[in-house]
Amino acid sequence: SDEIDIEIVTTKPTDTVLFTSWNDWVDGSNGYGDGIHNLSTYVSILGYNYQDWNIYKIRWYSDRVEWYVNGVLENTHTSPVPDRAMPIRANFWAAGPQWAEAHDASLQPTSDAASNQRYYYDIDYIKVTGLGESVEAPTNLSTNVNETSVNLSWDDNSLNEDGFEIFRAKKPKGKRSPEYSSIGTSGTDINYFTDSPGNGSWVYKVNAFNSNTVSSDSNEIQVSVGSKKKGGGKKNRN
Repeated sequence: SDEIDIEIVTTKPTDTVLFTSWNDWVDGSNGYGDGIHNLSTYVSILGYNYQDWNIYKIRWYSDRVEWYVNGVLENTHTSPVPDRAMPIRANFWAAGPQWAEAHDASLQPTSDAASNQRYYYDIDYIKVTGLGESVEAPTNLSTNVNETSVNLSWDDNSLNEDGFEIFRAKKPKGKRSPEYSSIGTSGTDINYFTDSPGNGSWVYKVNAFNSNTVSSDSNEIQVSVGSKKKGGGKKNRN
């Protein structure tokens, strides 16, 4: 069998996550951790807590597997790398004593339904996207003006972006179109950006990109800096 895992082992500290890849595994024939058919890597992540909301991403290439947590690359395996189609599963399971580091002796099978214990976790969504496919445009671009700073945020609708590019233009007079210039980028899963454009009225938009393509633009939004009016800008639709 082939497999790529993100595993939360609850006997481990809450800042720890287990990344595992499998290729052509035959139970009883291959050795765990042989680096050919199986490899597991525990990673402790500063500021991470598996009990919080987190964003997990797996990128499966022909020559490697990459794992991201909250937009940061945390682990890479160049072997083993699966080469077969795989289903997606999100599940609980209780390890037996053969996996000692994950085994919890207090979790035992019961034939009495009244003795069952229930466990829950929340999943906002699961999405599969081909790495070579187009990226989805960000939406709901909004702003908050704090003195001289414009804080932008948007909805990240893509799982295969390498980042986002932010554009700014001086608000045009009349019905002319804004003349945008790129002012910077943010990384994978980073859906916010802070700009200090100077006093005046400005227009912003954002798109997503990867090595293959660029998305369409987000909505445009107007802000005023240095005026008496503070707070969010006004959204315009393209």
